[in-house]
Amino acid sequence: MPEAAVTVERFTKRYGDVLAVDDVTFEVRRGEVFGLLGPNGAGKSTIVRALVGLHAPTSGAVRLAGFDLATDPVAAKERLGYVPEIVELYEALTAREQLRLVSRLHRIRDDAADAAADRCLALLDLADAADAPIRSYSKGMKQKVALAGAMLPDPEVLVLDEPTSGLDAAAELLVREIVRAYAARGRGVLFTSHVLEVVEKLCDRVAVLRKGKIAAMGTIAEIRAAAGGEGDLAKSFATLVEAADPASRARALLDACKELPRRGA
Repeated sequence: MPEAAVTVERFTKRYGDVLAVDDVTFEVRRGEVFGLLGPNGAGKSTIVRALVGLHAPTSGAVRLAGFDLATDPVAAKERLGYVPEIVELYEALTAREQLRLVSRLHRIRDDAADAAADRCLALLDLADAADAPIRSYSKGMKQKVALAGAMLPDPEVLVLDEPTSGLDAAAELLVREIVRAYAARGRGVLFTSHVLEVVEKLCDRVAVLRKGKIAAMGTIAEIRAAAGGEGDLAKSFATLVEAADPASRARALLDACKELPRRGA
């Protein structure tokens, strides 16, 4: 059986006395889109940073396509495409130059890389802006350039952290189709999003984090069953992370701000 695209094994991360992630284990299989969910502070961002090599676990292991990020980081990262939640590009470069830089880092021949980049930019509706500096781009345009850069080296693993942020409806639909098609080629995709409707439609399996631990993991149907079997993924998520009833919280917030007395009244 082929090695999993991503293996996270007994991953623990401490920041001083703070236990951010506690003994988490999961894998992203080849050919699947795996959703990693959790409220703010649950440990999701810590795991993503470890997966892309930005920090090491306190204990445990993280492997990409069988290569351990601790012992073989270059080989692991060569197999990785990453779109971060906050996209940071070289804004003095054009989109075409940004993609040329990515391709050279991956030792792709310039002629092949340039042809692929032109096709990617055209398919992402960026052809007309390909030679404009990235500083002039909107947030959604920068998101598309980051996605093209992640895809261009044809990695075995894609880590997409809120990849639809800033995109219009048509671009968001395109990204969903790209992710599905990429997984169908036998690659592994780890996908995070706070938009649970997207996760519900896109992901084959999901892990829900709560306070640094996995509260539930499995297919969308299995997640619903773990949460009591009723409602959509958003309701199941709220149950699993023990979030207070949003309707009650909304009313309480409005009541807290209602008709406050003014000075001099």
